[in-house]
Amino acid sequence: MQLKVEVTKMGRDMICKGDTIGDLTVEPEFYNNLIQTQFLDPKIQEWREIIGNRNMLRFSLYKDRSVRYDGRWCVPGDAETRKAIMTEAHCTPYSVHPGGDKLYVTDPSHVLEVEHIELDEALTYVETPKEILDRKVRKTRKGETVLLKVLSSNHKVEEATWEAEETMKKRYPYLFD
Repeated sequence: MQLKVEVTKMGRDMICKGDTIGDLTVEPEFYNNLIQTQFLDPKIQEWREIIGNRNMLRFSLYKDRSVRYDGRWCVPGDAETRKAIMTEAHCTPYSVHPGGDKLYVTDPSHVLEVEHIELDEALTYVETPKEILDRKVRKTRKGETVLLKVLSSNHKVEEATWEAEETMKKRYPYLFD
């Protein structure tokens, strides 16, 4: 069984009856430590008391005595606990995207080597306007200014910018032909 081999590689034991698994519970090492550190954190203790006295929106006290917010763990402010959680999450050979139902097994052969890319520091990127989308007149105390909504090359319509018509006529006369 492939699952049993993988579980053994992680330093865990798996007891099977026949070829089927009825119920498998895996508890990471920090599981119990997290609950213990929740009891030591003053802020979470305060929430625990409020939850016990009345219904607190979105916070709940689980059967395992852990405090959770919308079903997610309330992690204490303890730096050591936070580091342990992050280490466990990043070092596990399995990863699942939150809300996802697909399991990905890390495989070193999936990593692509990137060849060395040389960059020329003298290169520049020049952005040129390619189309005028709109025109409006802005009135101020000193007079009127004509503004143009300009679409630049390699940009979407949503990224168009407003520029002064006078400046655009001087720099890019081909737009007004």
